Amino acid sequence: MTRPMLEMFASDPDQEKNGIWLDYGNGTRIKMARAGGANEKFKRTMTAKMKPHKRLLDSEQMPDDLAEKIMHEVYAQTVVLDWEGVAELDGTAIPYTHANVISVFERFPAFFQDIIEQAGKLSMFQVIAEELAEKN
Repeated sequence: MTRPMLEMFASDPDQEKNGIWLDYGNGTRIKMARAGGANEKFKRTMTAKMKPHKRLLDSEQMPDDLAEKIMHEVYAQTVVLDWEGVAELDGTAIPYTHANVISVFERFPAFFQDIIEQAGKLSMFQVIAEELAEKN
């Protein structure tokens, strides 16, 4: 029997909500939920944070720094769920807190861009073919 084409679009809602561990090497791991999909907290939080700025958003006049600040807050609250081994450049450990996540996002924009990219990838949260077979 051939595998259904739609199988390549199947994701695991539990992983999308509760996160997966992404290994960055050297003992650094980030627990990350999906930005969208079954992560309703992400959707609700983004909507709530953007609502006061709806007029600016609708008129495409929202300042970039405000949009970035909102994105940092939303991703810190709903996408980056935990981390291990994150450290300052001098090796000092950075404990996981929402404030620390935001601080790292602000100081290391390339890291924030990577989180956006990884959290948006369906492939990170896909159901593996063997898991689908077990469920059926």
